[in-house]
Amino acid sequence: MIELYLGHPFDMRRQVRKWEISIEKKINISLINPFYDPPREDIIKFDRGEIERYVNLDYNEIVESDLDKIKKSSGGVYILGNFNKIVTVGTLQEMVYAKLFKKLVYSLVLNNHTNHPWIKYHSTQIFNSWKTLEQFLINKFGLKDSKNAN
Repeated sequence: MIELYLGHPFDMRRQVRKWEISIEKKINISLINPFYDPPREDIIKFDRGEIERYVNLDYNEIVESDLDKIKKSSGGVYILGNFNKIVTVGTLQEMVYAKLFKKLVYSLVLNNHTNHPWIKYHSTQIFNSWKTLEQFLINKFGLKDSKNAN
C-alpha cells in the first residue's frame, strides 16, 4: 500500500482527520498524519484544553519526526489554507522538504493561490477542491474494492 504524508494547517486538523479516515476506507493509500500518526501527547492535551498552542514543545523532536515521515513516504498530500485564508508555516516547509527529497507533492490549495510561483514550483500537481483531489487519488491509486465505488 502506498503511504502519503498528510501536511495541513493545525487549525484544520479535525476537518482533515475526518477526511483522512474517510478516504483511507475507500482508496488504496495510507495517509500519515503528523498530528495523529502516532498520537501526539501535546495534541491530545491541547484538544482537552490542558495546554496552550506551541507551549513547551520539543520542536526538534516534532520537526525531525515529520521529516522522517516525509522521507519514508512515497509522497504527500498538502492542504494549503482554507476559505479563511489560513496557511501555516509548517505545511509550506514540509512541501519544500518533500520537493528536496524528490517526493510527489499533491497540493490542495483552498485559498485561490493556485498560481503562486512557490506553490507551483513545489507541487507535482495542484487541486482547488476536495472533490478533484479525491477523484485524482481514486484514479491514481484505485479503490479498495468495487463496493466502495458508489
